[in-house]
Amino acid sequence: AALYPDHPYARNTSAESLAAITQDAMRAQKDLLMVQEGMLVTAVGAISPEELAPLIDKAVAGLPAESDTVEPENVALAEPAAAPITVELPQPQSLVSFAAPAMTREDPDFYTAVVLNYTFGGGGFESRLMKDLRVEKGLTYGVYTSVSAGDKLQLWSGGGQTKNESAGEFIAAVKANMTKMVDDGMTELELADAKSYLTGSYPLGFDSNAKIAGNMMGVRLDGLPVDFFDKRNAMVEAVTLDDVNRVAREYLNPENFTFVVVGEPEGLDG
Repeated sequence: AALYPDHPYARNTSAESLAAITQDAMRAQKDLLMVQEGMLVTAVGAISPEELAPLIDKAVAGLPAESDTVEPENVALAEPAAAPITVELPQPQSLVSFAAPAMTREDPDFYTAVVLNYTFGGGGFESRLMKDLRVEKGLTYGVYTSVSAGDKLQLWSGGGQTKNESAGEFIAAVKANMTKMVDDGMTELELADAKSYLTGSYPLGFDSNAKIAGNMMGVRLDGLPVDFFDKRNAMVEAVTLDDVNRVAREYLNPENFTFVVVGEPEGLDG
């Protein structure tokens, strides 16, 4: 809501909004969204398209052919907040979230960002943020970052929880790691480790029919080519150290990020 307050993505579910939903509203929404037009089907298993097609036709026969749904506009992000935005909530820990603009899936730098993100905050205990904020400083049980390249919204985001009294130190440490990555870049060893994990773990996403179907559906929804799975690891391997350090300078500047803290945080003025 801090980054795109006027967009439908910013709407939050509440007890009041749930209580206000009527059966008629649910039926109308079903007829609006559950239609034959635009429906995608992915199947994995011992069945041919010729066998599956009549089963699908029968299953969707009762649905409307189309509807007048309105595509939401692309998200226009607000300017990053100069200071952390706080939401007061009486609890022993503060939840820190931070986000900045990222790139689309079609951007040539997307897989460079994936490699960079693994080293910075997406690689669990192998990431710089976990090594610094958890292992070295003991500020949190876990801290993470991710790159999301949605159709309407692209974000480089992250977060973690810490004691209220260390909220300011947590944010300062995240920003310091961003600055270090921008100024000094990744190392050759970090680049090699990131590529090794991202390519070596990729086959684990295809070890069940459900995972295969999910990945195939994701490719279709993202508009990627049918040979994407054959080329994905090569795109990761093609990322160079100059690439990741250039993308770090463009996207990981702490001034790009808005920080939001929920709790009773202390030390945010330091």
